[in-house]
Amino acid sequence: MEEESTQLGLDEEPNESKTDSAAENVKSSAWHRINVLRVVCFGIILILMTSIAVFLFVKEDELIADDSSSSSIKEQENSSQAQQSSSEQDSSKADSSVPERVDSGKQGELAGLETKLTERLKDLPGTWSVYVKNLKTGDTVIINDTSFYPASVIKLFAMGASYQQINDGRINEKDYYGEIYNMAVMSNNRSFNKMVWTLGRTYISEWCAKCGYTRTFQNHGLHPAPNADGLETSDKPNSTCARDVAHMLEDIYNGKCVSKEASEKMLEILNQQYYVNKIPYGLPYGTKFASKSGDTDDQSHDAAIVFSPNADYILVIMSEEKGNARNHSQYFIELSSMVFSYINPGVQTPVPQ
Repeated sequence: MEEESTQLGLDEEPNESKTDSAAENVKSSAWHRINVLRVVCFGIILILMTSIAVFLFVKEDELIADDSSSSSIKEQENSSQAQQSSSEQDSSKADSSVPERVDSGKQGELAGLETKLTERLKDLPGTWSVYVKNLKTGDTVIINDTSFYPASVIKLFAMGASYQQINDGRINEKDYYGEIYNMAVMSNNRSFNKMVWTLGRTYISEWCAKCGYTRTFQNHGLHPAPNADGLETSDKPNSTCARDVAHMLEDIYNGKCVSKEASEKMLEILNQQYYVNKIPYGLPYGTKFASKSGDTDDQSHDAAIVFSPNADYILVIMSEEKGNARNHSQYFIELSSMVFSYINPGVQTPVPQ
């Protein structure tokens, strides 16, 4: 038994060494894993701290840039509002002498037309403004050159401002032609608002002032539309007058609005006008025209370049009557027929004169 015991004891010594060695290996492996984990954690913490530092640095730059941009936008809007106030003061002086009768310095053969229009307008409900210019002779008549809320006629100026940025290389015509077409031809409010967002909230007013349409201001978007909110730059409404509308149409006709090429494109767009139930209905069938109209419950407007046998001419009619302006179409047709017949005596129109 003792020998067996001794033998067993001798046999147990190597097993204990192996056990101790295995334990040491396990312990070493555990410490190794712990050290690796520490390194990984430290690396992750270092990356997070670096990312946070970079984020804070970039954010600070963005805030500075935003402050600078906001200041610039605010300055532009304040400048635009100051310019509008100044222009309105000047226009109020002009409005005090209405009806104003001449634009180009001569009335000529349109004197009789001015008398007829003035007499007829006295009997019509609401407030009216009429502008007529014979593009062949330059003879002009303006009756009650006052400012109105333009309704969708403001889209005429938005179209011009859009082509200005296209001409300047700031936007691509291919990207925005559909919006310009929908805005000007189909009178789509959403498309108008999108172009205002694209051009800049004060750009249309600034462009109008630069082009000499000094009584036209775009101060807000158009409703109903999902993208109108946020376009306000003033507590004042959009505004324009028959003279400014007529001047822009004349610039398009003469190839001087933005450029000759841009004017030709705008004229082509206006030739496709969808809403033609006012001035065009007073013209003989087949008469070529380019027009833009606008309506609300309180305002009704139409503006057209008319290509007639004796002379091409511009006719702008603007009206306002609280809650009843949409019923003015019949008067537009009558006035349009009156002007056409005066410039083209003997040519029959839909409305007997």
